[in-house]
Amino acid sequence: MAICVVCNKKFKLFEKKHDEIDYSKKIHVLYCNTCHEKLKAKEEKRVLSIVNELVLKYLSNCDKYKKIAIYMLYDEKDLYSLFKDDLLFHIDKEITSMLSNVDRAIKNRQYQDLDKVLNYKNMIEIQIEFLDDLQKIKKLLKNKNTDSPYPKIIKSFYENIRDEEFQEKGKIANGEFVRISNKLKDNITVDTVLKEFINSPLNFEVDAENSMLILHKFDLSFRWDNINSKINHLKEIVELERFEDSLGESQNTTPLGDYTNLDGFQFEEFLERYFRALGYIAYQTKLSGDQGADLVIMKDGIKTAVQAKKYSGKVSNKAIQEVVAAKSYYNCEESMVVTTGEFTNSAIELAISNGVKLMDKNAIDRKLREMNNHGSSKLTSTRTISFDNDECKFSCPYCQSEIILPQNECPQRDEESIIQCSECGIDITMTFPSSEYICPNCLKQFDFLNKKHQHMQNCSK
Repeated sequence: MAICVVCNKKFKLFEKKHDEIDYSKKIHVLYCNTCHEKLKAKEEKRVLSIVNELVLKYLSNCDKYKKIAIYMLYDEKDLYSLFKDDLLFHIDKEITSMLSNVDRAIKNRQYQDLDKVLNYKNMIEIQIEFLDDLQKIKKLLKNKNTDSPYPKIIKSFYENIRDEEFQEKGKIANGEFVRISNKLKDNITVDTVLKEFINSPLNFEVDAENSMLILHKFDLSFRWDNINSKINHLKEIVELERFEDSLGESQNTTPLGDYTNLDGFQFEEFLERYFRALGYIAYQTKLSGDQGADLVIMKDGIKTAVQAKKYSGKVSNKAIQEVVAAKSYYNCEESMVVTTGEFTNSAIELAISNGVKLMDKNAIDRKLREMNNHGSSKLTSTRTISFDNDECKFSCPYCQSEIILPQNECPQRDEESIIQCSECGIDITMTFPSSEYICPNCLKQFDFLNKKHQHMQNCSK
């Protein structure tokens, strides 16, 4: 009589059983339905664990743009549906066709915003590159005696990227809770919390989901179906308050958004302030002999050579060639050309092939609108720094809590370092003024603050 190889249960006549091959012993074995379901669930758990391990390792080496490109392969259901028959042929064909359409639009100037279309092209190219990696991941799984269809692997990528986003949202929400609590003290209501959230210096979208998340942190309740109208109403109030606060301000200086009447040198100065407002370290190169770059900017440890073109015509290949050379001269990782005009088709093609970022008038204006709408200038607020023995003290720009940092952990001169506020948990990109690295007695310059203060103890001047 046939029995289950796991529980030794004897099978009744016509009872359902599962006949499978034990490849280690090269024999057929029988499982009862209960044991088969348990083994199936155990195997699925094992496969999922191995897939997740590979996916997390892969994602740890991806920047945010690549993660977005991968995320879209699942989130865009028309694309995800092409991962069928456990083949990549259909999805590869569709994405390659999308890239051809974008290239044709660029060549024929069938676009309104060059920056957007180049970003879209970049995302498609990342997806094509990822499909090659996906094929290798599939082979790697088979080498580990694990088989998982492409749709499940893509779903694993999607879920891990989504979970990472949720964790980041939770982290920012905790930071906002501390900052708003410190700011409002006992004046905690739905309106005051949401108004302060709208004024947040963090890059956190003020939508229904995030607003409800913040209110939940304060144990405040509000009807989900009314939250959008409440947000829009408070945004109008905040906008009027900002307008009232700005009444009577001096109009002698050129506003950040007004660059149309500037000459070439003034436009370079405008861009220096523009990039600083976006959180970059930025400085102009020499007015003459600039070696193809008018500015050098740096953020998150990545240095970029920037060439500025202030005119209404079309930028040619020459600007691309010059900034590529400047990238090497200034030891930069990236390069960029910014113009108030447009780019010729050949300049766009040359920029794409050399990895040069392009910004035209539309891109500048769009970013300026975002900065004005979200108050981005607050991100570059000045921090008062005090020194005590071997420590430096300053306030967190978000929650205003005091941060104490050993001098040997302070950023190097003209560079950035990222620290975390112990109170709100927000990561802060820190840069100190260059004047802090100069001995006030002998005016000697130093790269590190602790070296400067060691010197000052024995400075004879």
